[in-house]
Amino acid sequence: MPEKPARKINWIILPEIPPKKEFSEILSDAWTILSMAKDSSQSFFITYSIRRFIDKDAREMSPKGTTSDVDQDHLRAALVFSCAGLDSMLKQLVRDCLPWLIRQKTQLADMLKAKLAEWARRRMRDEITSISEPEPDGRSIRKETELLRALAISSDAPIHTTVELCVEDLTGDSLQSTSQLKRVLSLLGIEQLNVSKLKEAFDARNQIIHEMDVNLKAKTRNRHQRKQRAMLELTKTVFAISVKVLKEVDAVIKQASES
Repeated sequence: MPEKPARKINWIILPEIPPKKEFSEILSDAWTILSMAKDSSQSFFITYSIRRFIDKDAREMSPKGTTSDVDQDHLRAALVFSCAGLDSMLKQLVRDCLPWLIRQKTQLADMLKAKLAEWARRRMRDEITSISEPEPDGRSIRKETELLRALAISSDAPIHTTVELCVEDLTGDSLQSTSQLKRVLSLLGIEQLNVSKLKEAFDARNQIIHEMDVNLKAKTRNRHQRKQRAMLELTKTVFAISVKVLKEVDAVIKQASES
């Protein structure tokens, strides 16, 4: 009998992240975070590819067809790590770049100071809403709030702490929606970047993280069944937009440096 042709592994490969040398030095840590996230997601797809090959080859089945529960978890993990990479990268960008941008003598710096001051004003307004009685010496709470707001954006104040509080306030534990992403991007002077394609990825990520991807209405398995192609495309979209964010911030940094 003629030998059957050897089966080949159907490798799933993510696009490479542009090299670090293409970006400004201040973006180094953010680039590292994104690169590590990409490597992690890639490792899940590699493991998925190998498992599918071994399982189907052992049973002489087509590489296509139903995925196992373990395979499904590898697809889920690849997407979750890509979203975690975007989340962590963006927060690092704000921590590293916002204080630097604010110190520049540019129109963007003035705009970012105004944004940070507005955030501080809202935050302090919320914190004093429960205060109904004036201070014993009759001092104005509103005037003290204005003073604190001024201190928050003073060049002599711990601006990094203010930025960190702002980022935490805007994102909570993690980025979970495109609206949160846009608010954080605006702190870096980025207003026009289209991130609408991330909605589907965020929705899937939230179902996986917060609901364990459970679907009790399903006839079997009781979990949402994720298709390989769809999960790959969602993961690629997250990394593609992450790279766009990195490039946009890099452009902002370089423009401010030339001013």
